[in-house]
Amino acid sequence: MFSAIFDGIGRYPRSMIGGVVLIAVGSAGVQLLAAPDSDTRYAIPAVLSLLVLASSVLSLVALARPRPAAFVVDARSAAFRTVSHPRQVLATAAAVLISTAQATSRMAAHAREGDPAWDPMSRTSDVLAAVLVVLAALLVAAVWRGSGLWLRQDGLTERNPLGSVTVPWDALSPSALPPTTPSAWSLRLGYAKPELVRRRGLASSRRISTDTVNALFLAHTLHYYLTHPEQRQAIGTESGYADLLRVLYGATPRQPVDGYTRRTP
Repeated sequence: MFSAIFDGIGRYPRSMIGGVVLIAVGSAGVQLLAAPDSDTRYAIPAVLSLLVLASSVLSLVALARPRPAAFVVDARSAAFRTVSHPRQVLATAAAVLISTAQATSRMAAHAREGDPAWDPMSRTSDVLAAVLVVLAALLVAAVWRGSGLWLRQDGLTERNPLGSVTVPWDALSPSALPPTTPSAWSLRLGYAKPELVRRRGLASSRRISTDTVNALFLAHTLHYYLTHPEQRQAIGTESGYADLLRVLYGATPRQPVDGYTRRTP
């Protein structure tokens, strides 16, 4: 059951988040328009709390799953990209629901009690609600535009909610990829020409996140393209991906399913 849920979330992250945002906005509207003594004003927060609990539990379950040793072939972007991790989408859903409940609660309090600007506790609650809304918006934007790693013919790009870093192949040193493990959360890069690296926003150029991909698989992939530059022109193609897997594992890929590629020996 969990596999089916996570596969659906990984395949349609935008649909998942779009649906959660619609539920959150609709719930907020219903609660604010309900009569002050209506049971709806108490039912909506309870429903949102249950949805937050469900999203949080599923996010923890997704966190325990092994990260895929695979990429998605993105022909439109001419890239191999990491799969959308269900944990990120579910954590974003929980953040949207929590921020909605907090913001709606504050707006209802203002409508019921008038302007509480003189009350330090009320002002603190308002600031907290605003911070949660901003954080949720950043997470939604990250899921919507896609975060993770892209391998292209000219180099690799990592995106996160606060920025991005682009590393041309020529900037990397083939001998500077340190040993790692499949479950490592980041991979340290070594540079031969660090001046070629381009950064936007708050992104590290020294370490790239591997929370959506098997770190050992990524290190082997980078080493392969660094030491075989003639193979880079096939990045972003199905045939190039099949060749990569044959070199790394002696395997032929079947149809990819959300980055969890089925292979035959």
